[in-house]
Amino acid sequence: MVFLACSSEEAVEPAVPGPSVESRIATAWVEFEAGNIQGALEDFEAVLAGNPESDEAYLGRAWCQMRAAASVTDLNEARASFTEAVAIDADNLDARAGRAAVNLGLGSGAFADSDFVLQRDPEYSFSHFRQFNSSALRIIQAQAQVMQTIPENHTAALQALDGIYESGIDPQNPSSWVVEGLIESSFEAAVMAHLSRMDSLWARGSL
Repeated sequence: MVFLACSSEEAVEPAVPGPSVESRIATAWVEFEAGNIQGALEDFEAVLAGNPESDEAYLGRAWCQMRAAASVTDLNEARASFTEAVAIDADNLDARAGRAAVNLGLGSGAFADSDFVLQRDPEYSFSHFRQFNSSALRIIQAQAQVMQTIPENHTAALQALDGIYESGIDPQNPSSWVVEGLIESSFEAAVMAHLSRMDSLWARGSL
């Protein structure tokens, strides 16, 4: 074994390695799951400062930005980060699923990303936020459809929701327009009531 020679007056301190990229990202996700969004964001951004090709760090930054968003500008920043992750790995389902949620808030593009994910993984679940799952994506799809205010889109919205729970609502059968014991005045109203019910169940962690 060869050692570098040094004088007794100038001892060389061994370099102390910093945390690895994988370790820093893992720590950031732990912080994210614990609700320390700002701390997680700082760690993801620190990783990106030295590793601008890390789709996982872009994904983490995007999720932090989305969870902390308080304006349209914030949502656009989150979408940009999700898009960076997708640009690095087009098959990053977590990035596409997150971007679907952001796009819903921004008013366009939600259906395409949610459909991409569900086509590849019908039982999708985001490992760092288990409640964000295939049910959430189907609700996003339904919401994206009805936002377009085109009558036939309520049929597409119902199809998405029936992937979670078969409602029994039939556009041609007014007697089926019943949601939680209430008879709705139209097929569209029944779909909207069913969507509201599914969204409420998801928010309570029941889906």
